[in-house]
Amino acid sequence: MICYFLKNQGKNNEAKSYQERADNHSKLMLKAQQERSNLKIDDKFNLHNISDIEVDKLRQQLSHYPQIITAYLVQKNLQYFPEKPLYVLAVKRGFSFWEGSRIYEADSSKLVNSLLEENELPDNVFIFILNSNLSMEKKLKHIQNSMIYQKNQKKR
Repeated sequence: MICYFLKNQGKNNEAKSYQERADNHSKLMLKAQQERSNLKIDDKFNLHNISDIEVDKLRQQLSHYPQIITAYLVQKNLQYFPEKPLYVLAVKRGFSFWEGSRIYEADSSKLVNSLLEENELPDNVFIFILNSNLSMEKKLKHIQNSMIYQKNQKKR
């Protein structure tokens, strides 16, 4: 808007400066979106900064999903706009011997969608199913206090 206003005032040099700033910001926004749209094994993570009350609430919500056996919550280190955190909720799901891997993918997608739609999650959360990426689970285990949920094991 400023650029448009300055051009109408005949101040093309000043308008050009604002246009360049807008273009640069747009490029940064695109890079930030790409950075937040996936997880890689070489990404760096820190302990989340979410309050204990919110974590307890999330833990309670996760307990309603019998297929979730473990959940980790971390914060991804970001290069672009790090002041706007991206949280990673990584869950490991159980499945019976009879289910096997044939329905694993479809069920995992349903689980992610269900978690997103039915729960109050932190803003900017990326949900990740760990079962197919055990090296990521190993990495998350090394972050102190990252495990926020573990299904109670029934004693026999």
